[in-house]
Amino acid sequence: MPEQRDNLVACVEHGAKLPPLCGQATQLFQGSLFSLPTRAARVNCAAMTIQAAVADISTKTVTFAGKTYSIQALSEDSYTVLLAGIPVGRVVYSFGAANGVPEGNAISEDDLYVIAEAWFAAVDG
Repeated sequence: MPEQRDNLVACVEHGAKLPPLCGQATQLFQGSLFSLPTRAARVNCAAMTIQAAVADISTKTVTFAGKTYSIQALSEDSYTVLLAGIPVGRVVYSFGAANGVPEGNAISEDDLYVIAEAWFAAVDG
């Protein structure tokens, strides 16, 4: 069976006649329902950039992406993140990792993760 598959791929790539296959499979390939690209498509995209978050323990704030978030303690390893006095999520340190949990659509989980990393690094540092 692997030989048939390899022969099929080689024939399609080089435009040769297809090897004999069973019943409908031959019709499907010969009817051009399936096509195999001869080379991979290249995807172009912008480089990913990550902004740094700056934590200030004395004012209990984290500045990230031009916004200043207030941090309010819930427990030793759990904090509420507020933007202009409105809770937007929580940051939790558990099992040796900082995690962000959004509450609503005001901030993404990825942004909360960056805020959590900065906050817990400052608290532990």
